[in-house]
This record gives sequence, C-alpha cells and structure tokens, in this order.
Amino acid sequence: MKILSARQQKMADEHAIAQEPISSLQLMERAARLCLGAILKQYPRQTRFRVVCGSGNNGGDGLAMARMLLLQGFKDTLCYRVQSGHYSADNEANADRLHQFRPDALQRPHAFQLPEDDEQALWIDALFGTGLTRPPEGLAADWIALLNRQKLVVSVDVPSGLYSDGPSPDGQYVRSAHTFSFHAPKEGFFYPAARVSFSVVDIGLDRTFTDSLEGDLYCLDRATVRQIYKPRTRHSHKGDYGHLLLIAGSADKPGAAVMAARAALRSGCGLVTVYCPEKVAATIALHCPEAMLQTAGQFIIGDKAGLPEGRFDAIAIGPGIGTADETAEAIHALLLHFREIPLLGDADFLNLVAEGTVPGENWQGRSLFTPHPGEFRRMAGSWENDAAMFDRQKTYATKHNIELLLKGTYSCLASPDGSRWFNPRGHAGMAKGGSGDVLTGLCGSLLAQGYSLKESAQLGMWLHGVAGERAATACSAEAMTAMDLIRCLPDAWKVIEHSTR
Repeated sequence: MKILSARQQKMADEHAIAQEPISSLQLMERAARLCLGAILKQYPRQTRFRVVCGSGNNGGDGLAMARMLLLQGFKDTLCYRVQSGHYSADNEANADRLHQFRPDALQRPHAFQLPEDDEQALWIDALFGTGLTRPPEGLAADWIALLNRQKLVVSVDVPSGLYSDGPSPDGQYVRSAHTFSFHAPKEGFFYPAARVSFSVVDIGLDRTFTDSLEGDLYCLDRATVRQIYKPRTRHSHKGDYGHLLLIAGSADKPGAAVMAARAALRSGCGLVTVYCPEKVAATIALHCPEAMLQTAGQFIIGDKAGLPEGRFDAIAIGPGIGTADETAEAIHALLLHFREIPLLGDADFLNLVAEGTVPGENWQGRSLFTPHPGEFRRMAGSWENDAAMFDRQKTYATKHNIELLLKGTYSCLASPDGSRWFNPRGHAGMAKGGSGDVLTGLCGSLLAQGYSLKESAQLGMWLHGVAGERAATACSAEAMTAMDLIRCLPDAWKVIEHSTR
C-alpha cells in the first residue's frame, strides 16, 4: 500500500470526483459513513459521543458523523464546531444539515468558554486534516489540550496537530487512542515520537491511480504479503525448501540460539543446521530435535572453530554469539568461504560490523541486516531526531547495497532501490528479550527457501507482527514471551494461506 502525501491524497479525492463521477459532498458523506462504521465496530458499547469539528473538510467529516450518530439513535451526541473566520463549503453544508435535523446538537462554544470535560463520552477528533503545516496555537491549541484531558478520544484521518507528511515539531497534538485514516496511513504516523495507533478506512478511492503516483514510501498490508507468498506444491520434498545455516549461541546465551532455531523450523525451510559452541549443543538438541548440529569451539564460536560442512542456501548469524576477537576471526573466515550465499545479520554480528572486525567485503551486496535502533546507532553513528534516523537508514542501505530492517513499534525496511516499507502489525507485548532472535530465525528461513532479501524482510516482519498480536491475545501483553511468538507463528501463516485460496 502506497503512503500518499497530503497533496497526493487531495489528487486522489479529485480523481474520484471526476471519474466516478461524484460530488465532493457525496464523497465526504461516504467517507464519514465508513469511518463511523469502523468506530462503532471498534467501540460497540459506546453510547455517549462528543464530536469536535474544525473549519475544513476534516471538520465536515465530523459534522456528518454527528448527524449519522443521531440518525442511528445515539441521542446523547453533541457536536462542537470550533469558531473560525472561514469554513470550507462542504463543512458549511454539513453544518446546515445537522442544524436542520437537530439544532440543539450543534454547539458553537466561545473561545473563552470551552465545554466541560466528559470522561464518560467517546470524543471524536475532527479538528484538522492532512493539510496542517504549522503547530497549532491559540484556540486550536486550547481544543487540543481539552481533548488530551479526556479518557477516550479517536481521530478522523489524522490526530489533530500532527503533520501528515513528516515528523511533527515539538508541541501539542491529540494523543488519540486510535486514528481511522482514509485510504492509507500517513507518513507522520510512523515516526517513533508520534506514537500513533491507526487502522485504514477504505473510502473507495482508485488504488490503481494512487499506486501510479510518484513516491517511495509504502505500508505493508495483507495484499502485499499475499503476492510475495509462495504456496507449496503437493509433490515436493524437504530439499525443495532450502537449508539454513544458523550461527548462534554461546555458553552464557544458549537461549538465543534455541529461539532462532525454533522460529526457523516454524517458518518453512526444509533443513536447519545450527553452528554453535559445544556447551550450547545439548540445549539445542533438547529443545529443537528437528535441527541438525555442528559445533564450533567449546564456550564461544571461535576457539579453534572449523568451517561448517554441507551445502547451505542461506546463512543467519548473530543471536548470542558475543563479540570476542576469536569469534570475529571465525566469522570472517566463514563468510569468505560461503561468499555467494544470502546472509542475514543480527545482534552481535552487527556489533562486530560496528567495531569494524567483519569487513564490508564479506557482507555488502548480499545481506539483510535487522538492527534495533541501538545497534544501528553503533553501526552508522548518532542522529538528532526520527527524521534523521530514517534518512541515515536509507543512506546506509543504498551505500552498502543491502536491505536494512530497522526494528521498532513500526519496523521500517529500507532497500537499496530507495524505497522504504513500514510494518503496521505488531504489539507492545513484543518488547521483550528474544523477540529479535525469533525474527532472525524467521527471516533466515525465508531466505533459505528462495525468497529474495527484500521479500524475506517484508514477509518476515509481517508474520512476526501478526504472531505478536495473536500471542498478546492469548497470553496478555505482560505475560507473553518470545517463545509465545514462535507458538503463534502457525496462526500467522494461516492468515496468509487462507487469503490465497
């Protein structure tokens, strides 16, 4: 799904108006109806609503939704129309409709006397849409402060005060519980400081047209991963699905190797060989009987380690291996030996890259790296803000010709072709030790099966996020662990399998 700029969103609206054909007011009515349906589906027990409307078309959406709530029998609905010197034409039209239907429901509070707080109501934020380009101030800032005092607020299209096309400056914006975004998410949602939870409301715009617009920002969705997914044929065998060499673990971190191996085994590759120290081998054998083992040293990879034997289709390396000089030397020799094989690098391997002990010639042009921000900072240097972080990610991926998946609430994949892909799936319960090791095994398994570096990252982070959502539902955000992610991978795979039949 392509992420549109505010200008492109307006172009998409204009294209729909011209091509359907449909009036702008009719398009607003449709968007309001579909958005309200999504709100009522997510909050089915709410009966008390307060809608705050600005002067533009976002406010027009809110005015239409207030009227629809009243028509559906939600009598305890009030609509606050913020004072302005100018209202859009469609905003005025919907204000007139609401006034004619229920004059007392349309409130016009004065700037010096805003309404009382109401913690029993669901507040709908329809103050500002995608066109905001400067921080709110004065009366607008007062309304945002009022909304941020309420117990439950949802936003229409964009949280008011947040910029659509990039990071927002420090200042007030509505910290809504959820945002219902028209057609596609906005770039501003994905900056870590924004902390936006959202879902997309399809309002019937022409996706063929929007996909044709210029841009290199995308949001993963089910349609995208469904196109990537390769269904299995009935007449096949384990050799058709690849052999992953997983290099992981040390005497004090055997669990990292276990989690990565189990995730790989749950992700479809035909064979998994774990290359680990002798002190880790027994743990792997106990918890991953399907995996094959080759040992490399006693306590760490590197103390007199030999090269793994066999034919491998991909290498995943990093979880729990440590950063000892001997380990770096062993990894250097291994990558020189297997120089043509796709490589996934994570965790301590990335720390070795940051230290300069694993030369770029060993991994450039054939790798998928999966750092969290701390690891990436060690690799690429510090940055001042979220925008600079994403810029540095894009530059690093292009410079080294690698896929770089930066983990976070909304993980972001930067490709050497300049495109960036955000993953909307996931859950706060995934913020636990071991979640990254699971992603390593998952994406490494996909690489071994013949998915490209980019496809492995896209499909892997989407499955990882869906598994996290399922694990949180089953176990709660607090109680779930990385092992629960692995247990929920089958459910995540089923989401894709069932949608391709």
